[in-house]
Amino acid sequence: ALRHTDHEWVVIFYFPLIAMLITFPWALVNWQWPQGSDWVWLVLMGFFTVLAQLYLTKAYHAEQASQIAVYNYVGVLWAVLLGSLVFGETLPGATVIGMALILISVGLSSRSRA
Repeated sequence: ALRHTDHEWVVIFYFPLIAMLITFPWALVNWQWPQGSDWVWLVLMGFFTVLAQLYLTKAYHAEQASQIAVYNYVGVLWAVLLGSLVFGETLPGATVIGMALILISVGLSSRSRA
């Protein structure tokens, strides 16, 4: 397992490197330089992305992947909630039910592993 051989920063380095190589052709064709305050938002997104990736990688280094991976599903909830709060997106009933099922599943899974 990588957690026994590679440092967290190695994993964090290769993740965006590979993503950059994959997205480069599309960015090259559609490139637009950021304007004004876009730079501030880009720097903030970059900072918090690296911070999140660092702690996610540390979690995977500290525990078995099967115990950590279940919590990734909570990210779906954050995306839906932020979309609702920031962009005013509405939550259909099926979405609310799906969120509840995810929370219940994560809770049951984490409790059974403890």
